[in-house]
Order: sequence, then C-alpha cells, then structure tokens
Amino acid sequence: MCGRYTQTHTHKEIMERFDLDALFMDLDPRYNISPTQTVPIILERDTDDNKTVRVLDASSWGLIPGFVKDPRLLKPMINARAETLMEKRMFKGAFLSRRCLIPADGFYEWLTENKKKQPVRFQVNNGELFAFAGIYEEGKDLEGNPRRTCSIITVAANETVSPVHDRMPAILKIEDEKRWIDHSLNDPKELMEMLNPCDNAIIDWYRCSTVVNSSRSDSKNCILRAGTPEALAAEDAQRIAAAEAKANKASKGKAKKDSGDDGVQLIMHLPN
Repeated sequence: MCGRYTQTHTHKEIMERFDLDALFMDLDPRYNISPTQTVPIILERDTDDNKTVRVLDASSWGLIPGFVKDPRLLKPMINARAETLMEKRMFKGAFLSRRCLIPADGFYEWLTENKKKQPVRFQVNNGELFAFAGIYEEGKDLEGNPRRTCSIITVAANETVSPVHDRMPAILKIEDEKRWIDHSLNDPKELMEMLNPCDNAIIDWYRCSTVVNSSRSDSKNCILRAGTPEALAAEDAQRIAAAEAKANKASKGKAKKDSGDDGVQLIMHLPN
C-alpha cells in the first residue's frame, strides 16, 4: 500500500515537469503527506472553446465514490488495487473516466527491525519528480459543497520494494502520463497495461528519521537519513516535546480533579 508520501518540489518545477496549463491551488513543500489531507492532483479539463488543458487542482486523499451520499458511511479509500479496478463498483467508474496524476518525489514504508518499526523512504532517480497513477471522484459533502476525493493505485511490489512491503504505488512511465489522464481513453485493457511495478533500476530507498512516524510532523526532519546527528537531534526534540505535552495534559487533568470540576454542574439545595 501507500499511506504516506512526499512532494517537496516548487510549483514552477511541477508546472515544467508535467507541462501544466494552470494551477488552482497553492503549493508548499510537503514532507509527510497523510491520508485525508488535501493533496495536489493533475487532471484534464475541457474549456468553453473546446480546448483540453492540463491543470493541477486540490483533492482530499481518500476516495469516496460519487454514489455515497453520506461520507460517514464509508472509510475513505486511500489506495485502490489495480487488480480490482474493474471488479469493484467504488473504483470502476473512476478508473474508466476520472483518472489523475498525483505528483510526488518519494513515499514511505516501515520495516520491522529488532521489534521496532523503522521508516524508510523510497525515491525515483535520487529524488526526481514522478507521478502516481490515481483515480478521483466528484461529489458533494453533507452541506452540499463540492467534494473531490482521490486514491493512489497500487500494484505488486518489484524486487527493490518487496523486502519492505508486498505492494507499491503504481508509478507511471513518463510516456504514459498524458495517456493516463486522457479522458477520451476508456479501454480497460489499454489502461491496465500502464499499471505495472516500476523498473528496479530507477528506485531505491534509505532508512529515515522516526520523526515521520507522527502524521503531525511535516518538516525536512522527516526525510533525514536515520542515524545522522541531525536526525538524532530531531528525534530527541520530538520525544521531549511529546513528553512535555503529556505532562501538561496530566497536570491539567489533576488540577481539574483537585478543584472538583469534573464537568458536571452541582446544584446544592439548602433547607428552608
């Protein structure tokens, strides 16, 4: 699967790499993108003068099918297995007509070492921009506001990734990116041919800082190589901050208990 990833390039680099016509959201470096967060996706749109443009727009990471009226009834799907795209109703419509590119420059997985979870970061060609194959849905939330959600397609892991995890995100070949988001293309066989484990020669990984373990962390510290002085200092700072937050919470709880304020209003009845 793919549950965290990075996109640290500038909007100019993304526009040039993917030959975009427009951006409809602000872009900041992201070092620990997590499920349900707002993410950039690339899709095609038809203009009023019958032109097709390629744009970058915002989406929530975690697909909710358009036929689901109440999003509380379904856990958002952050990943869609390539093998089930034509089998599952929640994916089929998007696969055939609502595909997107999800720009990235790395993704995380976790190794179990000495009974501990060690995060690792995968990169393509030492940190180049690439595109996950994605699908998206359009709908409305409970208040009637527009809702766009997306999912990253996964495939069986290649030889480089398999020692860490048996699945990996589908990373498109550059020559397939335009075809993938071409909404006039709806041949399942042709689409499936683009969804393969990427070449072993272009992907590698390294152990990174445990700072990334917290989904609240989103800084350069997340991508530091494990064991470096910078990574160790960042991990110590995170542990200290977590311990202080825990102590403050406990202190506030004790003070509340000592004051007798347990959140219930007490009414005293005095004798007449």
